[in-house]
Amino acid sequence: MRDRCELIRSRCALLLSFEHLVRAASTPDDVNHALGMRGPFGTRVAPGRRMSERTERIVLTHLIDTCKDAERGFLVAAEEARTPALKRLFCRLAEQRGEFAADLLPHVLRLGGHARSSGTAVAALHRAWIHLKAHTSGDPDRALVEETARGERVARVAYNAALTQVGPNARRLIESHELGLRVAGRLVDDIVG
Repeated sequence: MRDRCELIRSRCALLLSFEHLVRAASTPDDVNHALGMRGPFGTRVAPGRRMSERTERIVLTHLIDTCKDAERGFLVAAEEARTPALKRLFCRLAEQRGEFAADLLPHVLRLGGHARSSGTAVAALHRAWIHLKAHTSGDPDRALVEETARGERVARVAYNAALTQVGPNARRLIESHELGLRVAGRLVDDIVG
């Protein structure tokens, strides 16, 4: 059973690392452009050059998906938590992520995007993993904290990457969200010990 759990965990980690590329981009050129490797039609993207509105929209949409996934993940963790204080923390963090997604939405709409919150398959898999860990761990609350900390690291990576890929209006908002993520990360990390 333990080997199977480790296999599932490693597959989740692999999917988490690449899933955002599949969700955010509609063509291989979009993937390359979002990574700053190549621009449209395979041209090199000059370092420091502002991304197109379409690519900025892709990045912001990815952040909204990340926030909505985190919101759902924290709600699952709150359901599974045994300690009332931990339940409250997870509920508050879920509420914060919902607010973050709502804050980002006007920027996506301004760039011609649309509201969608179906979430990602990888995040659904991670939520299932959270349920499994909560029910099979000797210390369910610790397992929940460890898994939410893993999700927070993914969100911080997405936010840090986005800081260099958006215009000044969205950048200010992302910076304030990123500060909130760091504070929340410290709270969760302090619980892990």
